Amino acid sequence: MLSFRSIAAAAMCSTLVATAQDMALSGGTLTVMPGTTMEVVGPLTWQLGTGAQVVNHGLIDLGTEGVLVEQDGAPVTGTGTEKATWALPGPLTNVVPGGLGATLSTDYAGADLVVERGHTPVQASNGVWSIARWYRITTPQSNTDAVVVDLHYDVTELNGITEPTLGLFVAPQYTGPWTGVASVLNMGSQTISGTDQAPVAFITAFDADAVNGIDRNEAIIELRAWPSVFTDRILVSLEDGRPITSVELFDAQGRSVWRSAPLARNGGILTIQPPSLATGPYVLRVNELWGAKLIKE
Repeated sequence: MLSFRSIAAAAMCSTLVATAQDMALSGGTLTVMPGTTMEVVGPLTWQLGTGAQVVNHGLIDLGTEGVLVEQDGAPVTGTGTEKATWALPGPLTNVVPGGLGATLSTDYAGADLVVERGHTPVQASNGVWSIARWYRITTPQSNTDAVVVDLHYDVTELNGITEPTLGLFVAPQYTGPWTGVASVLNMGSQTISGTDQAPVAFITAFDADAVNGIDRNEAIIELRAWPSVFTDRILVSLEDGRPITSVELFDAQGRSVWRSAPLARNGGILTIQPPSLATGPYVLRVNELWGAKLIKE
């Protein structure tokens, strides 16, 4: 069932077709006005067609059973938010509450985890703007469990950011301060993966180089890590000879799986031999700054 609770009506110029458990917006524009709550009650999948556009300036509440299905290139836009509640007790493994594009895994054992999504870019402390998508994850019970997040974005939401520079950032409030976390970007699936440590609630993506003040061309030139496909050891060097003080490996979910003891190596080539690792992609981070993508075979 679909209902509206508002102080201003929801304006529609669209074709909206509903069946028992499915609803389709096949074309046109549906605008949820400020002060309006569009509420999904019960199990309902809302399919947005290729020619459809939803502009949300209010609240779309998908409840505990509603699912939103968007098309690539046509995500929901507007100054409002979408909200979904995962009613089942945890732990959670690769769940996507409400179909809102945040895939979550966590040991949190309670119920009623809430995911909210907005579309207004947020600003880092140095004035850099994020993509036009953010999430807020909250629970009714206080917890400190880590949440592994796969944040899906649409290319129309990049807000002028060059896609390869995207990095995951978290903050306790919408206004920040925004802190970068180790993350892995997959441009093929348009996802950024990383780990958010509760109770940090807000998540988005920035141009990580711009926020951190990194010259990307300089960073690419200075770090060398090989072989790119490794078995048991990795060779690392900084081409300008500066000291290597730390080396850390992150898996595809952005979790730290190995970190070196404090180093004070002055130039040259450093050989590292991480413990047994599962096959797959990893990110090597040197001196908390430069990163290289590697694959464990």
